[in-house]
Amino acid sequence: MPVLDDVETYIAGLGRSTRKGLRRDMRAAKAAGIETRVITEARERVMVRKKMLGLYAEKWATAKTASQLTELVRRYDAFLKRAEAIGALLLLAAFDGARMVCATAHVADEASRTMISLLEGRVADEKRFSPGMVLHLTAMEYAIANGFETYDMGYGNSEYKYQLGATDTRLGYVLIDRSDRSELGLFDAEQVPAAMHWSNGCCTKARLSAHRPLSRRCGRSLEGGGKICDAVNLD
Repeated sequence: MPVLDDVETYIAGLGRSTRKGLRRDMRAAKAAGIETRVITEARERVMVRKKMLGLYAEKWATAKTASQLTELVRRYDAFLKRAEAIGALLLLAAFDGARMVCATAHVADEASRTMISLLEGRVADEKRFSPGMVLHLTAMEYAIANGFETYDMGYGNSEYKYQLGATDTRLGYVLIDRSDRSELGLFDAEQVPAAMHWSNGCCTKARLSAHRPLSRRCGRSLEGGGKICDAVNLD
């Protein structure tokens, strides 16, 4: 959704019940002395990232198997580290005294001037206000102050996203799942054309043809043979 001139203008354009809920959350957080801030110090960023992943795992512990949850956390952790490495990771946290009650991670895409919401971890026992909603507003304030033009709520169709004004954008994508999941062997984008060629034996010609422009745009194919990846899934 487009980023407006200020958060109050944004809130004013939402539905009546959502407006009331957000303002109630902000008042309750202020009355409770909640501190929300951008996390910038290196050691604190590591601590917040680890706690956020732990809270995320706690939330989904009963809905997913142990192996599913372990893999999800591993993938999110790897993604966060890569965003950190290229200077694109925005970390926000809300503190009740020394206790972190919520943290959110966002990818600040400077090229497209888009702030992308990625992950949230929050304590389950905070009932006075919605920490996630408060941190979304904090992220929007940051986006506005730093010249971003779009606030992307990320994938998924949770009801709160539509309440906050998000609209759906359907995206085609290529999922490349490597057999080597170590941090040392990151997939090089230049290998996408080769992966697309290899996938010809895994999917129908009609489905693959819809993605050939992507293959052409991704540059030259790397030389060499061998197994590129376990699977290339097209959707």
